[in-house]
Amino acid sequence: LLVAGRRMVLFERETKDPHVTSDAPLTCLAYCARTSEIFTPIHSDAGIGGKEAGGSVRVWSALDGSAHASFESVVGSNITALAVDQNHRRIAVGSEKGEIVILNVGSGHTLKSLTAHSMPRAGRMHPDEEDSRPREPAEVNQIEFIATQVVRQGGVVEWQPVKVVTMSAAAKQVFVHDDTHPDKSSLLKAIDASQQAIGNLEGLGGAGDIRRFSVHLDYGLCGVGSEDGTVGWYNVFSGKMEGIGRSDKIAEGTSVSHCRFLRRCPLMLSCDSACSLIFWSLRPLPTYDVFFH
Repeated sequence: LLVAGRRMVLFERETKDPHVTSDAPLTCLAYCARTSEIFTPIHSDAGIGGKEAGGSVRVWSALDGSAHASFESVVGSNITALAVDQNHRRIAVGSEKGEIVILNVGSGHTLKSLTAHSMPRAGRMHPDEEDSRPREPAEVNQIEFIATQVVRQGGVVEWQPVKVVTMSAAAKQVFVHDDTHPDKSSLLKAIDASQQAIGNLEGLGGAGDIRRFSVHLDYGLCGVGSEDGTVGWYNVFSGKMEGIGRSDKIAEGTSVSHCRFLRRCPLMLSCDSACSLIFWSLRPLPTYDVFFH
């Protein structure tokens, strides 16, 4: 890992120690501005006591590049998503088996576990038996803390935790978790994005893999970009789809790689694999329409 700013810093790995690194590439990282630390996923290739290897977090100094701590086996499988909260005191960890845990940034202590992602096991079943189909873990691909600003006595501005939103691309689902309690959580809403596809714009149905999401609490919206180039908007509180769109200027096979609400204007920005930037309008502008491509 190489970081360049006013100077270049090389974050070296210890290739001979399986507890420090593996040959797998970095799939995610998170930065804590309060402690100037970078968090990256590692896992023990050997496992512990014959058990399956668990996912661990390595803590690097962003000032000199030294690796000075690790949080061992915080989840039971490889880590696929990391996020630091707005107060820079907690870090969320997601795994390839759907696990989601919240850790203390300083000690790595597990504060709470969130509802895991899962999906029905593949295989044909009678329609009446769909709900009883055995389920299997679904990889967590993105995590985002949602908080509101609170002004304390003396003019100190802090962030009040509200929700944690997680996404599994394989399960085509976005979970909205309660984050108002420090050591427990509940699943508030499960957003099903399995019907977000080009076919739905044409009345044909179908399902597209989702790639990225962004949440705007003031609008109560979750924007979701998909592999087929569509962007869907879902109500965070009800979980229902409110709109779906796709620019007619992007080529077939183009996927949305990222999306983000703009905080100071009623727009959402998405970028795709064809290097296009699309601004989508929100109320009071024409809702869920292409504002600029």
